[in-house]
Amino acid sequence: MTILFFTRLFHPHLGGVEKHVERIGEELVKLGHQVTVVTEQYDKKLKQVTKHKGIKVHRIPVYNVSEKAKKWRIWRWLWQQRGLIQAADIIHIHDVFFWYLPFRFLFPQKPVFITFHGYETKFPPSKSAVWQKQLAAKLTSANICVGDYIGKWYGIKATLVTYGATDQQLLPLPKNPHILVLGRPSKDNNIQEVRQALKRAKHIPTTYSLRQASVVIASSYLSILEALAAGRPVISLYSNPLKEDYLLGLNYQKILTWDKITQLYLQLWEK
Repeated sequence: MTILFFTRLFHPHLGGVEKHVERIGEELVKLGHQVTVVTEQYDKKLKQVTKHKGIKVHRIPVYNVSEKAKKWRIWRWLWQQRGLIQAADIIHIHDVFFWYLPFRFLFPQKPVFITFHGYETKFPPSKSAVWQKQLAAKLTSANICVGDYIGKWYGIKATLVTYGATDQQLLPLPKNPHILVLGRPSKDNNIQEVRQALKRAKHIPTTYSLRQASVVIASSYLSILEALAAGRPVISLYSNPLKEDYLLGLNYQKILTWDKITQLYLQLWEK
C-alpha cells in the first residue's frame, strides 16, 4: 500500500507524536509499504523533500508564516502537491484534520483515518476544540484514540484505543539515587510544582539520563511507558479531572511494542 501521513511535526523534532509517526512509518516500510509524511518545515535549514529511514518526507514551508495565515499556506501547498493525495491508498491524519478538510470533499472516495493523540493542554477543553475533534471523527472512516479519556472528554466514539508503545529495555538500577524529570515545561505537566518539590529535596540530585535515574517524574504516556519499561518507578502529577483521567486511565497491561501498534493501524484500515 501507499500510505500518506499528515502530522504537524516530524523528525528531527522531538515529541511523542513525532516518535509515534516515525516508528509506525518504520514498521510499515519493513512490511513493504510505501510511506510518505507531510509535515511542517519548521526550520528553513531542513530540506523540503527528503527521506528518513525509508520514509519519504515532504515539508510545507511555513517557518516564516504567522499562525493566522498558516492554514492558507498549507491548503495552497497541498493543492499544488495534490498528486500525493491522489497516489495514496490510505490517508492517515495525526491530529491536524483541518489540513485535509477541503480535500475530504475534493476526494470523497479516498479512505481517510485519524489518530487523536491528546488534548490541547487547557482545561476544560474549549468548545472549538471539542467541535473540531467531533467533526474530524465524523468525516473520517475510523479512528485511533491514544487513551480512552479522549472519548469521554470530547464526545468521540473510539474505533480503537491504544496507550502507545516502547522499545525501551529493562536497565540496571544505579548505585546512587537520582531523579529524572521528563516532559515539556508546560502548565498541564505541573512543572512548577515539580520544581518546588525538587528545591525541598536538595539532597537528591537530578539527572538527564534514564540509565542514571532511580525515580522518574513524568506526565505523558510515552515518557511513563519508557520509564516503566526501564524498571523505574514513576511519579505523575495532575491538577484537573481531565489529566486525572489521562493518568489513571493508562492501562499498563496494554503496553505494546511498535510492531504490535502497527498491526492496530493495519487492522483499522481494513474497517
